[in-house]
Amino acid sequence: MSEFEVAGASLATEPPEPALEDRGFEYARAFQNRVIEWIHDGTDPVSVVRAPTGGGKTATFYELIDSRDDASRLSHERASPAATGAV
Repeated sequence: MSEFEVAGASLATEPPEPALEDRGFEYARAFQNRVIEWIHDGTDPVSVVRAPTGGGKTATFYELIDSRDDASRLSHERASPAATGAV
């Protein structure tokens, strides 16, 4: 499948980035992969996600939230006394 139609809108598809594949996606919309790439490798402080209703925006939000939770958890673990050996 090279396209996905949502109420007349045509969205290009491609093999999913690992983050989407891990969530069970057999294919991803091209914009989803670009957002996942931005989340993990991007340097721009902001990304715009624009797609029609039902186009798959929510899947990218889950990855963004998970990536920020992971970063927050790592930061917290580094600062905790148990992680530093402080008592």
